[in-house]
Amino acid sequence: MVRLQAGGFGAIVRRVLGAALGLVVIAGCGGGDDPGEADRLAAADLTVGVCFDEPIVAAEIDAVDTVACAGAHVYEVYALFDLPLGAAAAFPGDSPVGAAAFQGCVNQYSAFVGSEYDGRTSTVGIFPLAPSERSWGEGDRSVTCSAFLRNGDKAVGTLAG
Repeated sequence: MVRLQAGGFGAIVRRVLGAALGLVVIAGCGGGDDPGEADRLAAADLTVGVCFDEPIVAAEIDAVDTVACAGAHVYEVYALFDLPLGAAAAFPGDSPVGAAAFQGCVNQYSAFVGSEYDGRTSTVGIFPLAPSERSWGEGDRSVTCSAFLRNGDKAVGTLAG
């Protein structure tokens, strides 16, 4: 399960790794060869270059429908990183984890989009997936950074600049 916590245009999503989540390997931009074809992928298994559709108003997400980036899609994964806290560290709370995840995604934004992120004027937004308290307790420190069009339109092709 992944909890979504909206925070302006930078919605923060908490990732929970469950033992029941299987590993799915996705090649390229995700989805099948048909740009409209979707594949289900555990949120914890997203990789850079995968595109997916999921409602931003969802309360919890445990998997997403991946689609080919060449077709219409909402989100594109552009970076993965681990939060700098060690495995033995106690969960610092949803707000500090969410803020650190968002800032880490901001730090990697310009390498993907080609410009610095500005929360007021950037046309491409940031949608980070971050560990929840439960997944933190299981050793999860990983953050998945996804980009989306802030005007609500679906992107066709990559959002990379």
